[in-house]
Amino acid sequence: MKKSITGYQLFIMMVLLPYGSAVLHSTAPETKQDAWIVILFYSLSGIIIQLIYTTLYNFYPNDTLVTYMPKIYGKYFGNIISVSYITLYAYMASRNLRDIQEIIYLSSLDSTPIIVTGIFLMVLVLWGVSNGLSNMSNFTQLFFPIIILAPIVVWILSILTPDYINLYRLKPILSQGFINLIVESWHLIGFPYGETMVFAMIFPFVFKHNNIKKIAIASIIFEGIILSINSILFVTTIGIESSTNQVIPFLQVVRNIKIDFIMGIDIILLIILVLGGFFKVFMFTYCAILGASQLLRFKYLKTLYVTTGMVILILSMSIAENYLQHVKIGTEVSKYIFVPFATFVPAFTLLTCSIKNSNAT
Repeated sequence: MKKSITGYQLFIMMVLLPYGSAVLHSTAPETKQDAWIVILFYSLSGIIIQLIYTTLYNFYPNDTLVTYMPKIYGKYFGNIISVSYITLYAYMASRNLRDIQEIIYLSSLDSTPIIVTGIFLMVLVLWGVSNGLSNMSNFTQLFFPIIILAPIVVWILSILTPDYINLYRLKPILSQGFINLIVESWHLIGFPYGETMVFAMIFPFVFKHNNIKKIAIASIIFEGIILSINSILFVTTIGIESSTNQVIPFLQVVRNIKIDFIMGIDIILLIILVLGGFFKVFMFTYCAILGASQLLRFKYLKTLYVTTGMVILILSMSIAENYLQHVKIGTEVSKYIFVPFATFVPAFTLLTCSIKNSNAT
């Protein structure tokens, strides 16, 4: 496979993928003011997931997840697993496309049907896919500092807003007990940390493969820290009730900032957040198309682009009647579909692969 991205670009993409939507929401609302603690704790699950996938990559350094599954499980059963992952990638692309559509609708273009923004965004995504992974990685490298700095700017502006931040809202700490918190928030394994499983499709394109494991672990640690800080921001500004009940608490935090000489900050941040969401849709769409082309050995990529794009767009419109239902369904998907595919399947695959290799020697 042609190497097309650097280790630094891989790090950026692994950080931005979960960050693109996780930064908008309270990812563990049931844990209330202790959400920042469980977010940090479950970053360990993200590290374990990446250790599994990077170890599988070391066994098959020239293969993606879709191409090494048939080698491990055999053609029939392996292809079924590969198709399941491709389907999951397409579904996640549709979910994240719906996220962006709803964010734009709720924040600024409430008179524009979401199908219009969906078509526009899908065309842009397919244009990005047709230009290849290398060009998108260069794009993310350019905008990474801006996207990451957005919450830092919000923190600074929140501090400058009189009587806005109240650190006492973080108390009492661990009021539900640590074990109860961990049990209640196990879905964090699926979202945000489980989403990084998509990079099992990307590892073969990295120049220096020896550094992939370190890069993957570093990205998870960095992700956990920034999402934990983001959770603290929600609680200390708009409070526990608002941060858990608001559709998009990040936008509510921004709108409550009151500084006379700063205007239109919510629109600027909205654009930045849409860029992050756009990258997520691109990554899942790219990996779905890549996996399908590898599995089917499809040569007419333009046809595959259009077909996949139409499926993702239609699915994004039909998966829920409204945004609240969309979020609720997403929580269930994270628990009962994303967690097994992110953890149990790769763990069993690694075990199977290890046994096969030990028998071969």
